Parts: sequence; C-alpha cells; structure tokens
Amino acid sequence: MLREESERDQLIANAIQVGMGYEKTQSLLEKEYMPKLYARDRRDTIFIWALYHRQRLEEVNEICQKYHCRPLLNG
Repeated sequence: MLREESERDQLIANAIQVGMGYEKTQSLLEKEYMPKLYARDRRDTIFIWALYHRQRLEEVNEICQKYHCRPLLNG
C-alpha cells in the first residue's frame, strides 16, 4: 500500500470514528491534499455510505470484508 493511501485511510478512519459526516470528511481530505471520496470506487462507496449513516469503524470493516475490499486501519 502506498504511503498516501495509508494516510488517506487513516484520515477516513478517524473521520468515521468521530462521526464527522460526508461533507466534512471531503473537506478534510481536500485540505490535506488527498483524493476525495469517489462514488464509482467500490471501497470509497462503502465509506461514503458509512459516513452518511454514522456507522462504527468495526461495521465499516465488516462491510469491506463482505465486498472483498481492503478494510480501514484501526484509527
């Protein structure tokens, strides 16, 4: 995994853990010069859904596994 991907995953994991929501997470990614969440990417779609529905990180990782996507780091 590239360093940038790891840093982006950490930002997304932290956002999910604190209940940040989709718009604020997108702003955070932009501020940190990281790629925004992209709905056509299966893994990002899971994160978008999770942010809108205020899911816990554990639930997000379970969904990632179900859809054969790499889970997020444990914030």
